[in-house]
Amino acid sequence: ASMTRPLAAASTGALSSSVQAVANSQGYGVEDSDIDVTVNQSSAALTQADGGGTLQYTDGTAVFSALGTSNNVTAVGTNVSNQRMVINQSMTGARTQASVFAAAGNAQDINAQATVTANNINATGVGGEHDLTVSQTNSAYVRSQVDLTSFEFGSASANAYGVGNSV
Repeated sequence: ASMTRPLAAASTGALSSSVQAVANSQGYGVEDSDIDVTVNQSSAALTQADGGGTLQYTDGTAVFSALGTSNNVTAVGTNVSNQRMVINQSMTGARTQASVFAAAGNAQDINAQATVTANNINATGVGGEHDLTVSQTNSAYVRSQVDLTSFEFGSASANAYGVGNSV
């Protein structure tokens, strides 16, 4: 006969746990030069990042995070860089989601954060032309959820952020 041992509750001094789901992502970086880019991103995916954990005890900081993005473009220009970009993004899938489920019996500092964006563009430039033409459409369900519980805690924070289109 075999004996099943009960699972030990987790204890730690500090913890950082993150998950991410990204359907499409493109990045560009230029320095002292020009860039002319056309980007077409389309996703019909179910983009979902779910994470979290359960702790019995931590005397430090425990951070749980989730990031879900269906379409992403990141562009950086430095010094004298001219950026001319045409970006088209479309999300038609079932949903874009980020969720965190975290629990602790006793936590000094526990944080849970979920961030979800169906279509995201982050473009920065210094010292040059920055010409951005954007079209973003989203017909998908966007969900950001945090479920954080702790019996005893020093500090706790839960943050959920969700947006369909972001520039």
